[in-house]
Amino acid sequence: MANSTNFGRQTKEKSRFFLNTTEIAGIQIINGSYNTNADHINYLGISNCRYAPRGNYKSNFSIDSLLISNDQFIGLTGATGFNGYIISDKSFPTKDNFSFTSGYLSSYNLKCSIGQIPNISVGIDVYGNAGKFHKIESTSSRVHGDFLSIPSVNSNLLLSIADPGSLNISLDEFTTNRCLSYNLSINVKRLPIYPLGYSQPLFVETIYPIEVNCSFQLEKSDYLASTLRDFPGNEKTQNLTISMNDLENGLPFTSYNFNEMKFMGESYSSTVDGNVGVNLNYKTYLQRPN
Repeated sequence: MANSTNFGRQTKEKSRFFLNTTEIAGIQIINGSYNTNADHINYLGISNCRYAPRGNYKSNFSIDSLLISNDQFIGLTGATGFNGYIISDKSFPTKDNFSFTSGYLSSYNLKCSIGQIPNISVGIDVYGNAGKFHKIESTSSRVHGDFLSIPSVNSNLLLSIADPGSLNISLDEFTTNRCLSYNLSINVKRLPIYPLGYSQPLFVETIYPIEVNCSFQLEKSDYLASTLRDFPGNEKTQNLTISMNDLENGLPFTSYNFNEMKFMGESYSSTVDGNVGVNLNYKTYLQRPN
């Protein structure tokens, strides 16, 4: 009989990710890194080597996840900061963890194509602490800690999963033309404000407007191409809705709505091996909330 001993390895079954106090289902990849920013301090009369931090502390995380049940990341494209915890045991969250505080979303991407489950990729800039946490986070963090508030009891929630056959996309071009894939991306610029004497920013400003790009790949039926010189005098603006239904019961569980998506360009392809294809690009900007 094979020996199942893992020789002390922390396997994927023991790695769980929490966004604040909510566990995220569907995580595929998490990458996190930080640099100490230490620099050698050298001057006349010193023989030993000393180091001091030069510049502000910052770390970076990226996450890839399948869209299951709820999109917990789309609401973080605004000015909201958050914490993230990679732990192996909710009963003892300080035992094996690699975590961060005061994270701010810098990029968001939602994509899906035929034969795939919708996938979310996010980039996170972290202005608080990062690494292994031995106790509750410092209250000096811009986003106060949730580390010891993570519930220790597992929840038995039913998970909702969307496949390509349970998506609804509302845009005029899709009435009769077959959509093969879409790619939605949101880029968020941040400006941390550091006064002298502070290692963490007093606040992190979101720079508006926030750019939203969406592209679609179609197999052409009755789609009519636009003309380059129609823009900007005769620009085309449409509202976009993408909704997800559970593949088991067909009930909707999440949706995305963007108004006044402006048509930015298209590409056309025709080969002897396939149908005529069209790629469409749209863009809009999210303004600062009143």
